[in-house]
Amino acid sequence: MSQIQNFFRRVLIMAAQGGGRRGGRGGRGGQGEVSEDVKVSKYLSWVLRHGAEKEKLPIDEKGFIPLKAILSKPKMKGYDEGFVQKIVDTNDKKRFVTERRDDGQLYIRAAQGHSIKCVNAEKFMKRITMENVNEYPTVVHGTYRAPWKVIERDGLCRMSRQHIHMAVGLPGENEVISGMRNKCQVVIHINLRLALEDGIPFYASENNVVLTPGIGPDGYLPSKYFEKVTFR
Repeated sequence: MSQIQNFFRRVLIMAAQGGGRRGGRGGRGGQGEVSEDVKVSKYLSWVLRHGAEKEKLPIDEKGFIPLKAILSKPKMKGYDEGFVQKIVDTNDKKRFVTERRDDGQLYIRAAQGHSIKCVNAEKFMKRITMENVNEYPTVVHGTYRAPWKVIERDGLCRMSRQHIHMAVGLPGENEVISGMRNKCQVVIHINLRLALEDGIPFYASENNVVLTPGIGPDGYLPSKYFEKVTFR
């Protein structure tokens, strides 16, 4: 990972944490115990996006893992298929997708956000083209004031993930359930049409997150594709 990528990672983690301990849902930040739903959701997000290989879980190129294999892990002791399916169905950001296959097993994957190299996320996402670009009139990336000057100079970077993540509007707007944190201080509006004209691939996930691998080995989206920037 380059020095610039490391810088982005440190700054974004600090900003997302508000410079200290986190509060919020489930009693986090010293306000009580983390709820069972949140605890399991966090573990699933990590395993399905980043940790399957470390946990020695079988994962296919579409990101699916047999739920039975995940339930066999110590951190999932006491939970069953029904509990996990409830989390999938009620997750406000629609982070997970399940499917029952011919072998009778339930499989689960993350909707987006993968860093696992064997997963080809582009196989299960919708390709955005000049033919359907009008379906995405607004595409924005949220970030923080601390890294803004570097982003303004170098562009957005996918860092350790496969894609740069964007939303189809601001959090809370119609159809916007994921792709941007509520705490973001800087909103970068992307000129999607120009980027597509220049041959940069873009995709949309099931939970309506727009993604691009960027260009070059490090996956950058240059600032020439920033249509406008607003500060919150």
